[in-house]
Amino acid sequence: MIQRAYVIVSVLLLGCATAGTSVATPAAAPARTETFTTEMYLGLMQVSEARISPDGAQVAYVLSVPRAEGDGPGAPWRQIWLIDSAGGRARRLTAPYADAWSPRWAPDGRTLAFLSQRKSYHGKPQVFAIPVGGGEATPLTKHETGVGGFAYAPDGARLVYWATAPDSPERKAALKGKQDWKVEGQYRGHRRLWLVELAGARVAATQVTSELHVLNASWSPRGDALLVHATQNPDADEELIHSQLYRLDLRGSAPAAMTQLTQREGKLGPGAWSPSGARIAFTAGVDLNDPTAGSLFVMNADGSAARSLSEGFLGTLRWADWLDDDTVVFAAIEGPGTSLYRLPLGRGRRARLETGAALCYQPHLAADRRRYACAADTAQHPAEVHVGQIPGAPLRRLTVTNPGLERVRFATQEVVTWRAADGWEIQGVYIAPRAGSGPAPLVVLPHGGPEGSDENGWKGYPGQILAARGYAVLYPNYRGSAGRGVAFSKGDHEDLGGKEFDDILAGVDSLAARGAIDPGRVGIGGWSYGGYLSAWAGTRHSERFRAAVMGAGISNWMSFTGTTDIPAEMSLVHWALWPFEHPELAWERSPMAYLSKAKTPMLILHGAADARVPPSQGLEMYRGLRHAGVEVELVTYPRAGHGVREQAHRADVVERFVGWFERHLGAPSP
Repeated sequence: MIQRAYVIVSVLLLGCATAGTSVATPAAAPARTETFTTEMYLGLMQVSEARISPDGAQVAYVLSVPRAEGDGPGAPWRQIWLIDSAGGRARRLTAPYADAWSPRWAPDGRTLAFLSQRKSYHGKPQVFAIPVGGGEATPLTKHETGVGGFAYAPDGARLVYWATAPDSPERKAALKGKQDWKVEGQYRGHRRLWLVELAGARVAATQVTSELHVLNASWSPRGDALLVHATQNPDADEELIHSQLYRLDLRGSAPAAMTQLTQREGKLGPGAWSPSGARIAFTAGVDLNDPTAGSLFVMNADGSAARSLSEGFLGTLRWADWLDDDTVVFAAIEGPGTSLYRLPLGRGRRARLETGAALCYQPHLAADRRRYACAADTAQHPAEVHVGQIPGAPLRRLTVTNPGLERVRFATQEVVTWRAADGWEIQGVYIAPRAGSGPAPLVVLPHGGPEGSDENGWKGYPGQILAARGYAVLYPNYRGSAGRGVAFSKGDHEDLGGKEFDDILAGVDSLAARGAIDPGRVGIGGWSYGGYLSAWAGTRHSERFRAAVMGAGISNWMSFTGTTDIPAEMSLVHWALWPFEHPELAWERSPMAYLSKAKTPMLILHGAADARVPPSQGLEMYRGLRHAGVEVELVTYPRAGHGVREQAHRADVVERFVGWFERHLGAPSP
């Protein structure tokens, strides 16, 4: 999984009455007369993790607020906010600078627990709880290494959390003496499960697993067992393609037995218990080579009678749960949008539920399993809190986190389709330029993955920013993308950079045939796998592109496979072969192999601490292009991994990314 990651940037508070304010949707929208700018984008606050209360009356959510000058480097502050499901004014529940996330309702709905990282508790994330009516947050855990995630038991008297086991005294002494070498293949840092009894004044934690590396856990409806998503070792490849589901039976506070429920190869998502606890639904790939965990499966709670329920579905599941013991509900990417379906387990057909235009990927159900909340976006705004009912009317928006956007006139955004050279139908999102006349310069923005996808939702950066400056923009969902079924997502197997890139070229030709763009002024820029496609465009297909931005991209498949943290995932579910075993093909599809053809000016951006696509990939490309005499610029960001998080770094990425195309594609016609 080379992540799709156009960098999300939040730096300045702009267009907001007060920091963190979130208000109900106004009855009358203001006139849209303003142009979307980089400054507006940099000031956006972000909504995520919407969780509806058990009684459906309130929604808790995370609001990411940009750091002000003087706050020091770091990602935006995360705060927990509450809003009534009926609408009204939201209120902040946690301190503005304490950084809080992962809100979880207690079963009685009177308390909200969350993760927060505070200096007084080892400086590591811990579980805190706060009364919904207001008050001070109290710690529920004091784990030495910090907590990765947690879940309330159905009775509310216990919770389970997963965290890395502390080092032994011997290991601590060795580290203190700088005996800190690492032996490849010998793993440390396994996440285990701990059970916390919340009754009484003293919070006590008991370790209940000593094997496996835990990714996630959820309680059975009766509270007598845990469904555990885990791997053998804390390895990125294992987490992505070699995880399994287990059942951990509990007797009081002690574990009874751990039973493996699945024996699958390939990607696997977390499971969901049916209301009675008799069945489990989960998402997974159909085999080891499936790029996504996007198909639906159901099995008995003992792991027997597992079966697929989504064969032939031309979409990609992102979430699944239960409406009742005989009906599953799931959310999926379907073409350029998202869909919500109910599916009876008998002979009934799946039924699409009304959600409206907002794109909802991860709903959260209330206790009645009919009302739900989600963070959903549209082409006019980034994710906001929405609520809905099953079945029912379209999603209803509760928050307007960035009221300044209500005055912006966005460029026209639409879904476009075209035919690939071999006849496949390809889709994408096209944004027409707001300024200029005649055929416009075009910027192609390929997503990462390659199993990512671009839906017709929020495209503020970089799409709407570029369109506001007079550039046409294309987000192509080339073969290999999610959202079109298993066969489509496998469509680039053994052919990375081949027909999938021909799909992109056909999209450019289609826009040129419409007279919408100037084929002589085309640029391309992306992050992760999108960075690879951009480097490929600027070398192998240099004659077609006037400018390229390679963000955390791959330049050499052989050296990448030998240095990334996901060699097996990238090779098995995307290549569907090992580059080590096919060195000729791997080199033939490497941008470095085409330096003699390269003429396209290229900007290379990379996190200095990127383990997914090591920064040596960018350095190889930079030195190769310099040797070839091609204009190239390399910028690395200290401390940054595969995504750039610090606000000053993010602002720099935005300015360089957009500025590179202005510099090399020229100004649009007035």
